[in-house]
Amino acid sequence: MYGTSMATPYIAGSAALLLEAEPTIDRNEVLSWLQTHSKPGLYRDTSIPDAVSGQGAGMVNNIDGIQGKAFVQPAHLALKDTVHTQESYTITLTNNYDTGETFELSSWPATSILGYTSYGQPTGDVVYNQTSAEVSFAEEDSVYLGPGGTRMYGAYGSVDMLDLQDGYPVLLGPTVDSRLVPILNEAGQSPQVFPMSSNKTVTLVLKISNPLRNLQVYVLNANKKEVLGMVPVDWEYIGWTDSVRSKFFAIHWPGRTIDVYGEVARLPDGDYSLAVVTPKPFSESDNLDDGAHESWVLPVIRIKC
Repeated sequence: MYGTSMATPYIAGSAALLLEAEPTIDRNEVLSWLQTHSKPGLYRDTSIPDAVSGQGAGMVNNIDGIQGKAFVQPAHLALKDTVHTQESYTITLTNNYDTGETFELSSWPATSILGYTSYGQPTGDVVYNQTSAEVSFAEEDSVYLGPGGTRMYGAYGSVDMLDLQDGYPVLLGPTVDSRLVPILNEAGQSPQVFPMSSNKTVTLVLKISNPLRNLQVYVLNANKKEVLGMVPVDWEYIGWTDSVRSKFFAIHWPGRTIDVYGEVARLPDGDYSLAVVTPKPFSESDNLDDGAHESWVLPVIRIKC
């Protein structure tokens, strides 16, 4: 089901049935209880679980949720959150059955969804792939618990994350702060500025770690740090360029600026600097003054005719 009009009453009813059957559980545990006994749906006609964005932890299963006497804490681990990922995780298994039970531990990755191609360019078609975090368990792959037993399973495996070095952009998990997702890669020799004395053009080379919109380049007075205008460019969308396929993103600046009135003018001789500013993904505002953003200020550029 999609949309609050359908999903909300169904989930509310499921929670009410669970609390009626288990009135002693803390109401804050209802979500974890339902997630523990949810049933992952498959993607189309495959044996691969559908994407988390389409089903969360799985589809609600009221019968198992009410009759089930075992649960896991925490019920949700953001293994593909490469910004906040941990090297190891710990889960707690609880068996409230009247009999001893053996719990099998395994990893079943869901389908990944990308909104852009492998070149970092936007696409109107949703791209499905099987990119996933590799999970290995530190202890045995099965755990036996007697009736009423609880065990904290130390080190829920090690997660081998796919990152920029593997040819994948950083993934934004559902629980992260988007302000931490890197945009401008300043590692190594990036960004760089190349003065071209022959044609009086400055070339700025950037590495973009995540696709972005609304990249702005401001022209500053190098001495007073005053904004004189913007570099006259028009980029609706800039794809991911921090990869082995696309080495960099270049900006050419011939010493002109556009002011608040939209007028383009050539700057007189003097010392200037460029400030590259871009909003973070899912920033609350396109206004770079009050929205989460990232910036980088270039060294002084001297214009002398």
